[in-house]
Amino acid sequence: MEHIIIPDALHSFPKLWAKDVSFVLYSQKDNFLRNRVIFNCNAVSFVLSGKKEIYHASERTLVSRDEATLIPEGNSLIAERTFDDTNYRGLVAFFPTHVAVDFFANEKYHFVTHCCF
Repeated sequence: MEHIIIPDALHSFPKLWAKDVSFVLYSQKDNFLRNRVIFNCNAVSFVLSGKKEIYHASERTLVSRDEATLIPEGNSLIAERTFDDTNYRGLVAFFPTHVAVDFFANEKYHFVTHCCF
């Protein structure tokens, strides 16, 4: 099992920075092995093609194309795969915990509980 430190391991992929937040467009051939991934920050992972499996603590999360998930700082087992000859593709936003804490502490939110069209 390979150990991967994120976001450091993604240095060769296209990246955009906005202060403490970075966005990485990520692509790879199928990886049917589970890798131990060490996240040095939080991430929101958007799957553009393929499927992602995340094992964190006692939970298993499956993320399909056009879905996203929050991955907290820490250790996870991750497998990314496709079911044809295309590459797995994803867009990942990385941010430190203080960005989320500051965001929610300084803003007022109005959550819509229902919607009528």
